[in-house]
Amino acid sequence: MVVPLQPAPLRKSPPTGVFTQPGDQFSNTVPGTSYVITDQVYKQNLFHTDKWIQIAPVDAKGKPDLSRKGWSYWGNSETLTSPNFEAKMQ
Repeated sequence: MVVPLQPAPLRKSPPTGVFTQPGDQFSNTVPGTSYVITDQVYKQNLFHTDKWIQIAPVDAKGKPDLSRKGWSYWGNSETLTSPNFEAKMQ
């Protein structure tokens, strides 16, 4: 599981190629909310490889709400130099 440290965009899809944009944003993550990682991909760009994670929020019973899953960038936010997520021990 991961916990957002700051709001991060949730998107319909990660980038599909070197010069493509990620899918449309439909929501933001909520800091302090636990999310389960349901998939992850690594996307090569011109200078490095980016990690994208597909996440779903976890409800009060500890089950992921797959109807609200989306893709988010694992690395630092676009405007800050701090990470978007931290890993949470289960």
